[in-house]
Amino acid sequence: MPELSASPAPDLRAIEDGLARIEARLDRLGTLLERVEPLAVAAERYTGIAIDVADEELARAQARGVDLDQRLHRTLALVEKLTAPAVLADLERAASHSRALAEGAELAAAAPAYAAIAIDVVDEEVARMQAEGIDVDRARENLVVLVRALAGFLSSPAASQLIGSGLLKPETLNRITQLSTAVVQTLNEEPEHIGPWGSFLRTWDRRFQRFAGFSFALAHRVGALLGPEHGRITTTIHD
Repeated sequence: MPELSASPAPDLRAIEDGLARIEARLDRLGTLLERVEPLAVAAERYTGIAIDVADEELARAQARGVDLDQRLHRTLALVEKLTAPAVLADLERAASHSRALAEGAELAAAAPAYAAIAIDVVDEEVARMQAEGIDVDRARENLVVLVRALAGFLSSPAASQLIGSGLLKPETLNRITQLSTAVVQTLNEEPEHIGPWGSFLRTWDRRFQRFAGFSFALAHRVGALLGPEHGRITTTIHD
């Protein structure tokens, strides 16, 4: 019978070295986990704080009547249109030819954010006016009527006549401002009691004479405009 050869004795030294290396790696891994654990706990706490802050801001916005869902949908729809491949391709081609157009493309990409900011500002101003007792709806209706009346006036021959009359010249407006100042100052003063004799004596005052002459000349011209041939002025604005 053939003799069986004895198996070689295991290298205990190599096994001990391998186990030592594994133990060292486990120690390093444990140390690393000890360092990471506080960071994980802090991250969880900060995430909860951030979520609470976001919830509070959302609640405040909803309390002001801001429809966040509607704004988000509108913003996403606008972003989707602006970032469509065809639109971006056109913008890239235009930007390659002009730096100004490239800057315009950047502004267009930021337009949704600017639009959201503008909407927030308008909402805040409307809420502030309502808090001050201003009827915003009535003010808007009156503004529409005013703009319509102004547009009708500017498209009429009367606008050209007014511009050509000299009433809007700087020197005329300066005189009107001075007249308004004089009226306000006189209204704030206690009027002096003047009898017939005092009135007669003041007729010698050059300023009184100039004012009287101006009044009679103005009365003469205005009286000529008060005849029935000039018609009547309506006070109702028709659509």
